[in-house]
Amino acid sequence: MPALVAARPIAIWISFLGSGLSVREQAAVAWFGPKGFASVVYGLIVLGSGIAAADEVFQLVAVTIVLSILLHSSTDIVVARWFDDEREVPAWYGVAGRVRARLRGRDTAGDESS
Repeated sequence: MPALVAARPIAIWISFLGSGLSVREQAAVAWFGPKGFASVVYGLIVLGSGIAAADEVFQLVAVTIVLSILLHSSTDIVVARWFDDEREVPAWYGVAGRVRARLRGRDTAGDESS
């Protein structure tokens, strides 16, 4: 069980070394990052393998996936609020906001001159 809980965060941490992402951003990726579909495929492979415990293994995989979906979907707002701090807005966000404001200004100016 510890390997299941620790392997993903450790792999994420290693893959983001030198990326410039904060620990908080890395933690969010480790928690919500892409996963799950491979488990379905592996579970189906085991189910079709003909081994004696195939049904039990597949059921364990299915329960784990369902619990993961429930756990992650029940924490998404909590994690999103964790990032709701104006002092730590990424630099790219300010640029995007200024571009959107300029585009809105042009759209508005275009509507007034019509």
